[in-house]
Amino acid sequence: MTDSAPLPATVLTGYLGAGKTTLLNRILSEPHGLRIAVVVNEFGEVGVDDALVIGAREEVVSFANGCLCCTFKGDLLETLEKLLRKRGKLDHVIVETSGVASPGPIVQSFHATPELRATVRLDGVLTVVDAKHVEQHLEVSPEVREQIALADRLLLSKVDLVDAARVDALTAQLTAMNPLARVQPAVLGDVPVSELLALGGFDPARLDTIPAGDAAHEQGVTSVGFDEAFELDPETTTHWLRFLVSRRGQDLYRLKGVLAMRGQPKRFVVQGVHQLFEAKPDREWRDDEERRCKLVFIGRGLEEDELRRGLEACRAR
Repeated sequence: MTDSAPLPATVLTGYLGAGKTTLLNRILSEPHGLRIAVVVNEFGEVGVDDALVIGAREEVVSFANGCLCCTFKGDLLETLEKLLRKRGKLDHVIVETSGVASPGPIVQSFHATPELRATVRLDGVLTVVDAKHVEQHLEVSPEVREQIALADRLLLSKVDLVDAARVDALTAQLTAMNPLARVQPAVLGDVPVSELLALGGFDPARLDTIPAGDAAHEQGVTSVGFDEAFELDPETTTHWLRFLVSRRGQDLYRLKGVLAMRGQPKRFVVQGVHQLFEAKPDREWRDDEERRCKLVFIGRGLEEDELRRGLEACRAR
């Protein structure tokens, strides 16, 4: 693609009718001053007024505010390479997933494809949730549960169609399903673009705010958090995490944490999606902070006792 710094990317997901198209319309038409590329499954899913389109017959469509839109039908890397080769410098790219599919494979591709990692940096996952119908969707669609579990930001749409008590109840329910994501109410996608593109979900510098506490169960999704004042043995911890993702990876939607390793002056940042995870050194521990281990697991059918035993077994003796 280019030799410059990796292009920040957001994965946009949400069930059918949740409001992704409305949100994309705003991004592609409003004068926010950013050059954003939106990669969608099909052009037909983004019903933007023809008056906004410049050169609509081209493979890459340009909009009056400087944004771009193109289709994604197969290889994401190839699509992004083509986009940048033809259109030059961009500020951000948004990759929209199908409303009836899990965003997991797309998220994993950002980590598993070396060429993609060198040129595009995954900033976070934005999930649009329909405040009016989400309960019905949760009952029939495991994909909706995974879309919520993988999110770094949950955009609660159609809040004008429900009362304030309902919004509060949904916010609590979504937080129980995914304590890592902030819930943000919205009407017709009316949210400042700047708040949607700097999620920092995969940025080690933003991991200090990881919530950790008791396990929570909601709609078949379990979140388990730990915050422990001890250090871990590096080799034992690596073996445990590898075993965990290999055995439970399909049910482990998200793993995130900051670990204190015995004998290591730097924090270790752990991030994972399904069967993929990485643990790498971050900044050095400061003299004024306690060396602690904070871990959050989000998935299906996770057992807090089992995870606690595994973590305790990794404790440096």
